[in-house]
Amino acid sequence: MNDKNIKQWLGYALRNKETILRYLDNFRPEDLENGLLSIPESLINDQLRPTILGAASPWISSYNLNFSNNMIFADAVINVKQAGPVRAMLMLSVEEFTFRPDRHRISFQYREDIRSQGNPAQAMMLKMFGGGNGFLAKLTSMAGNKMPGITADGRILTIDLDHYLATTGSASRVASALDHLSLRYVAAGDGYLKLQFTFL
Repeated sequence: MNDKNIKQWLGYALRNKETILRYLDNFRPEDLENGLLSIPESLINDQLRPTILGAASPWISSYNLNFSNNMIFADAVINVKQAGPVRAMLMLSVEEFTFRPDRHRISFQYREDIRSQGNPAQAMMLKMFGGGNGFLAKLTSMAGNKMPGITADGRILTIDLDHYLATTGSASRVASALDHLSLRYVAAGDGYLKLQFTFL
């Protein structure tokens, strides 16, 4: 980071100090000193819920993530227009985790369990909708321009995060920090997603 970036970050940190301090309470100093970012389920499921649901609206109306036995378990209610609300339960294992200044991409092997929460006609529509490669593959295919960089084929779910790293306004300060950050997946378990981080 150059002098200008550091000064911008300091200003950003002061303007948002209450939020930053609240998030920092989720981490242990000794982990950070050793380059380990242990992200608790509670941070994602509770504190970040309004931000995540706001960004995922109107597609997702609720969600819950659990980290256990090197797996990520996702339970979400997805709104699929005519098919109504759908409960999607996913079991994911990390296939690829590339997070470095020039590339930000995550791939998971996944299994899905999809259940209609609508009326019988909507349940039948959902069954027809999810034929072939499965529900998630069909959903990402249909919503391509609304969910850029997210693909699924019935076995692998890929998220190209470069589509979501904004470079305008205050988000540009975040993007500039990511230009110097490298993350490596370590494990998912005991309620934590663990990543090794390095600043380049």
